[in-house]
Amino acid sequence: MKVKVIVFGLGKFGAQIGKTLAERRVSVLGVDRERKIIEGELKDILASTQCLDCSTEEGLEGVDLENTDVAVVAIGEDYEASTKITAFLKEKKHHNENMKNMKIIARAGDPAQARVLQELGPTRIVRVEEDAGTYVANLILSTGSRYIYIGSNGDSCKIKAENKKIVGKTLDELNFEKKFKVYIYRIVGKDGKEKALVPPADYKAEKGDILEMLGKSEDVNKLKKKFTDEITI
Repeated sequence: MKVKVIVFGLGKFGAQIGKTLAERRVSVLGVDRERKIIEGELKDILASTQCLDCSTEEGLEGVDLENTDVAVVAIGEDYEASTKITAFLKEKKHHNENMKNMKIIARAGDPAQARVLQELGPTRIVRVEEDAGTYVANLILSTGSRYIYIGSNGDSCKIKAENKKIVGKTLDELNFEKKFKVYIYRIVGKDGKEKALVPPADYKAEKGDILEMLGKSEDVNKLKKKFTDEITI
């Protein structure tokens, strides 16, 4: 299943998020009120773009939120617009069954704005500078919306669900993140087709599933020793 992400605000921060995700073949809808931004280089990079003033309810209603996995409010200085968009997304998520699993990541420009956003209850609030767009892109792609920093000492492996050690258990029950400090970022079915990118914690492993994960080399090696028979790569 392909992940759908919407980025509100395509300044340097939002643009970097969009570019990084697009490089990883994530479907990104970029929204900005500045037409010159919408018609610039991002038009050919992102899956789609919309020129809308999302500081108004009319503008927000023009955004297609159906089946969105992650919504990023990347607006920096316009606190009012950022707050309105976050509140709007939260309301839609609450009342629309198709959006109940949507994650909302909101950017806060300072501690005061962070406190206001906290009251609205987004999935996560980030306070970052312009060059941290890549950080949020990795956060979106990581299990449970947590940021994974692997650095140059990274490794990956694949585990096949074949027995009761894995089959029938949720990712939360397996808890590889806490036990081994490795992160499941994708699940492929026994037919070779992708079943989940950024799988949720309640995903229950089925026989034949391939769990793809990454982490630091030493942590991946610990996992391999524990699941010797299940390792495929």
